[in-house]
Amino acid sequence: MMFGSAARAFSELPRWMFIGVLFYAPLAYGAVRDWARERLILLLGVVLALWVIGLTLRWTLPRIPKLLMASCLGILVLGWGMTLNPQFAYDGIQHIFIPVKPPAPWAPGTVEAILSLRAMSLISALLGTVLFVCDTASDPRWLRRIWGGLCLAGLVLISFGLYHRATGWPTWLWEHPRFEFATYRYHPNAGAFINIVVGTTLGMIVLVYERGGKWWIRFWWVLILPVMVAGGLVNASKAAQGILAFLLIAAAAWRLPVWWRCRSSIRWNLALPGGILAAALLAGAVYFVGWDMAERRWKQMLAPGWSNERRIGAYEVGLQMAEEAGWFGFGPGTFQPVFPHYTLSQGDRLAGIWRELHMDYLQTAIEFGWLGAGLWSVIMGGAIVRCLLILCRVRRSSDREERALSGLAGGALLALGGVGLHALIDFPLQIPSLQLYALTVIGCVWALRRPTRPAGAGQASDSLGLGE
Repeated sequence: MMFGSAARAFSELPRWMFIGVLFYAPLAYGAVRDWARERLILLLGVVLALWVIGLTLRWTLPRIPKLLMASCLGILVLGWGMTLNPQFAYDGIQHIFIPVKPPAPWAPGTVEAILSLRAMSLISALLGTVLFVCDTASDPRWLRRIWGGLCLAGLVLISFGLYHRATGWPTWLWEHPRFEFATYRYHPNAGAFINIVVGTTLGMIVLVYERGGKWWIRFWWVLILPVMVAGGLVNASKAAQGILAFLLIAAAAWRLPVWWRCRSSIRWNLALPGGILAAALLAGAVYFVGWDMAERRWKQMLAPGWSNERRIGAYEVGLQMAEEAGWFGFGPGTFQPVFPHYTLSQGDRLAGIWRELHMDYLQTAIEFGWLGAGLWSVIMGGAIVRCLLILCRVRRSSDREERALSGLAGGALLALGGVGLHALIDFPLQIPSLQLYALTVIGCVWALRRPTRPAGAGQASDSLGLGE
């Protein structure tokens, strides 16, 4: 009995801790600062260690699809193999790469071991997390808890951002505030975060409406959405606002035909007041917080002389780097020291410090090579394909549980589609908190399957079907 209690404790504890981590990561300045990043790695490490202990005590294997497991292991083998076989050491004072003798001269290696070690420490924790989430989300209760944790953590951060933007308090949050939103200094990253949680919240709204239940629970989730949309509107990122508009239009095109077919069963005495209250909440939040920062950003773009020439030049250099990086890349986390050595032909066009390329897919190919980029594509692309397959399968289903399942799949598709589009022109997938949120959604999607039916039953059981 004591052994069984210990197994249950080690099973539940890391799951609740992980929901706490979902709140911590965005609030700790997006886990970008060194201290926040190190604590995030530590917290995820503790969660993963407890998860492994729980699996060992229960003497069970994790419920993880083989393709996802193989892709994660492939990235870890490639990344750590490169890290432990350095070909160069970077001199940050003279900005030169000094050749060193690698342990395996015949194998590919990184151009800077310290940066790759730092990058792989976080990547290892994140890839372990996506496997943990996939296994945990095979339990329908924990799928809903993790999904709800994403939404509520997003609500907390966005509400804080709206409050800070309206009042300027707390004053210690930013020493010289400009376009920051909540705890994100770079406002496009805040916008990418908002778009992720808007997608998951739309999925949760569909889930609670399809499953039925108490009216106030559905009402609560509907009222969360305008607060998040208001955050996206007052945030000063033009790209994020454009993507947010696209996500809302896509969600309307997805769900309005369904609700129109079921209009006779809609409780209009609740739906109309709820819709009016949600619209008033959105308008009030934008009015009291102000749209002036976002308006200034749009005017700057539309003003004569505005140009995105620097970004275009950086992409041209990035393509050259990716071509020379080959199958294995320069090594995880090595973009910043390598990039200046390819910009000499650009003159002053790309002057300054480029920590990121502002194009995540190309930067991944530069650091991990085409092989590593392909493995990352399997993880994220596989989740997107699974979402599309689920939506196509249950499009005209009359089964309540299958329609609820499609809600999560559709919400995940919106969340991943939003951050995926943003990654074409910026670097949201280089930010630890956004990596964590995207991989959490991906882990949930990889766990989805059709609702199970009891033998001989004509209706689906009252649980979302999840598993391998």
